[in-house]
Amino acid sequence: MSDLDNILDLTLDDIADLPSYRPFAAGAHQVLVTMESKEVANKPSIEAKFKLIATMELADENLAEEDKPKEGDEANTLFFLDNEIGLGKFKAFANNFAEFAGTRNLKEIVEAVTEVECVLMNGVKADKNDKTKFYLDVKECTVV
Repeated sequence: MSDLDNILDLTLDDIADLPSYRPFAAGAHQVLVTMESKEVANKPSIEAKFKLIATMELADENLAEEDKPKEGDEANTLFFLDNEIGLGKFKAFANNFAEFAGTRNLKEIVEAVTEVECVLMNGVKADKNDKTKFYLDVKECTVV
């Protein structure tokens, strides 16, 4: 029997769902965090990527099952460093990683944070110009 025959013998229930890439539902989550510096829309930025290990608590326990985050789901947030609000939000976020990284230097913190286990407390906020787009709103992120 060929590989194709073996695959075609599967049912849809045998195939794992792909992880989603959207903001996690508001709550507390155990995650792996990775930071990356990049240019976004010609602006210096830091992207924080989150990979879900487990949900600890949801702000709304009555969420539909399909709206609850699942292990392996991914989300992110961007900090634009070209203005004081973006810098201030990044400072508040990065302060939690300074001791872990052993430095207060931004570049060294970003380079040190690769799949660091954390507890993320987040909300979800709508885009100010398009109410159908939603973003992860980091409230607190603490290294475990």
